[in-house]
Amino acid sequence: MEIQTGDAIKDLLHKLSGQAASITSPIHSFGGLLASAAELIDLYNDKELVQAHKGNLSTEEYQHFLLTHLILLDTTNARFLWKRIPKSLKEVEGAAPPTNTHILGEIWSIGKSLILKEFGKTFVQIKGLISHLESDSEKNSFAQTVELLKILEKTLRQCHVFKLARKTYITIEYSQFRELFGFSATEDAAAQDFISKRGLTVEGSYVHIPSKLRGIDDIEGASGQKQFHLSEDRIQDLARVVQYLEKKKITFE
Repeated sequence: MEIQTGDAIKDLLHKLSGQAASITSPIHSFGGLLASAAELIDLYNDKELVQAHKGNLSTEEYQHFLLTHLILLDTTNARFLWKRIPKSLKEVEGAAPPTNTHILGEIWSIGKSLILKEFGKTFVQIKGLISHLESDSEKNSFAQTVELLKILEKTLRQCHVFKLARKTYITIEYSQFRELFGFSATEDAAAQDFISKRGLTVEGSYVHIPSKLRGIDDIEGASGQKQFHLSEDRIQDLARVVQYLEKKKITFE
């Protein structure tokens, strides 16, 4: 059982990487990727239970477990997971980075920023940790963690944060938009490309978010939630239901 779960986790991590690599445009759907991440969470939960009588998951496994929760923007369960992780596996004060315990602590710092919805800060933290790990002499040891960090960055920008921005803003000041989506001052071209591909427009110093956007159905569907569209027929049906209920109310008074 334990070996099978371990193999299944490796397969899903590989699948997740492939799905992320196939998303080459901001309007591509994240539905498959998020579904795989949810499956991965189930496997890590199973493995954690199996390991309970033998010891804990490894620090690296907890890194991946925690990052997968963040990819799903499931900060509630990420918080519960952090509380379950033994203190001995968390960052030891004064530990020289990049030890596995240090990395785990950095990932949780990203999680705390997400809980506070400090997305600009979150992107800075993700980029900083990726850069740090990729520049380390032992970078091959952290390859899977780096891959999940990159998937988190892509999913946040193109899926989760975009959904939030669409619901919150009609227009947003350009520098605020750039910060919200994690584009630094030197990444202006990337920000402009994102705006163009997403179907947004820039008017003066503001980014305009139109009511109908390219790929929005894909993003809404990515969370696995059912969508409800009001057509003329449905409006008429609802009106008839309301009339019926009003009559019933009068009848029973």
